Amino acid sequence: MLDSWAVVDPARHPFDRAGAPAVVRSLMPPLPTMDGGPGPGSGSGRPGSGRRWPDAGRAADDWRGRMTAALVGHYGEWAGGWWWTGWIGASPDGWYWNDPIVTDAARTADRVVTSLGAWRDRLERLAVVIGRHGPQLGADPAAWEAAATDVITAAFGGAGEADEWQGPCQRSLVWLLTAAGIPPRDSDDLADRALGRLYDSWVWPTAADVADIAGRFAAAVTGAPTGPAGPGATAGEWPDTWPHSWPSWRATKVTRPIERRR
Repeated sequence: MLDSWAVVDPARHPFDRAGAPAVVRSLMPPLPTMDGGPGPGSGSGRPGSGRRWPDAGRAADDWRGRMTAALVGHYGEWAGGWWWTGWIGASPDGWYWNDPIVTDAARTADRVVTSLGAWRDRLERLAVVIGRHGPQLGADPAAWEAAATDVITAAFGGAGEADEWQGPCQRSLVWLLTAAGIPPRDSDDLADRALGRLYDSWVWPTAADVADIAGRFAAAVTGAPTGPAGPGATAGEWPDTWPHSWPSWRATKVTRPIERRR
């Protein structure tokens, strides 16, 4: 699901924002019954204090699945990522996994609408970036590296916590690849190889990290080295590749930290 840019490309899938609230309310399944009503944390929407949390979580997950199926049936498969906005940094009134399911149907519908809109916003931002780089892509590693850098930077605008940035980045790189005609399975592998050890990182990547990811990505796609070659050992400077995941020579030349975009 959502493994190809064709599935989520806004140009292929119209969306009436003004009509979204009415559509969501017409499609929304009945909310699960949570014994005892909203719990102490109902400001964040955690469902129910009278039911054990695992049971409430399963009920909420089932409801979210039915809500997703209804939205996909109306808008198309791209809408299936509406609830990912918790994973990519939803607004306080948006969706965060199952927490925003509350016993008030109107509030729940408002949050679904907010999250669906935030998801669409992310796709439209990426469409601009992918559209800008698409004509230059081919066998040129420098073009792929530039495209990856911009796509990763755009993806940060949809990341929430510091340990959540990898998912949006990986998915965005996959969309860049599939937009260029590379099959989804191969795209997943190339994006995973580019992220490498940073998949396990719990901190925000620096611009040097992004340079490393983009360089590995471009090299994996084209099979050619990218960027300025590292100086030789005879020059007494750092090589381009270090052991044990140490930073590369070219990445250390980028010192400005990545700024998160909202």
